[in-house]
Amino acid sequence: MAEKVKGTGRGIPALIVVSVAAVATGIAFYFVSKVAAAGSIALNAGANLVTYTGKDQYAGDAFASIIDYLVIAYYWDPDTEEWEQVTAGTMLVNGEEYSITVSGDCIWTF
Repeated sequence: MAEKVKGTGRGIPALIVVSVAAVATGIAFYFVSKVAAAGSIALNAGANLVTYTGKDQYAGDAFASIIDYLVIAYYWDPDTEEWEQVTAGTMLVNGEEYSITVSGDCIWTF
């Protein structure tokens, strides 16, 4: 015998109300987790084009959390209009884009 879906009293089945609440909770969790992750970027194995959102600092310090995964990194030089290799002495600047190649999935924390 099939069960009837109990109503909410407003003409909307309880199952739909619960589903909408679950979706809203999931969306809220997504946005909260993104805010909580400020100061870090998830990198996938291979090349990643990212916008650096940390404080201005030397690459040697900025890459400390991923040094075991770091293969190579590049920054765009507007003067030469070429991608230049990042060195330990390169200053990473907030808001600039970098191409970062890593050997495995990792979280870059800066």
